[in-house]
Amino acid sequence: VVPKPAPRKVVPKPAPRKVVPKPAPKKVVPKPAPRMKKAPRGVPSIARWRKNRDGSVTGFISGSPNFSEGERITTSPIATGDIGAGQVVKTGSGSSYFLV
Repeated sequence: VVPKPAPRKVVPKPAPRKVVPKPAPKKVVPKPAPRMKKAPRGVPSIARWRKNRDGSVTGFISGSPNFSEGERITTSPIATGDIGAGQVVKTGSGSSYFLV
């Protein structure tokens, strides 16, 4: 006599999960750097400035030990900081300037 195989247990399949759509991620908009009214101590100011195509800034400097008051200068390209009025920027060569 051949033994009968044990009956298989019927395991019910779990109900499919409902797919709940995730809300779209919110865009993170960085806050603009706070505008200052005057240059920090020891940082020369550049007035009547303009941004050049190469990322440098041209304008009239004040408060610098290296240049005459009101001398027209062009910086090396700006490496850090937002180029805008009331901002401190730093050039690739390491100089910092306050943009009036």
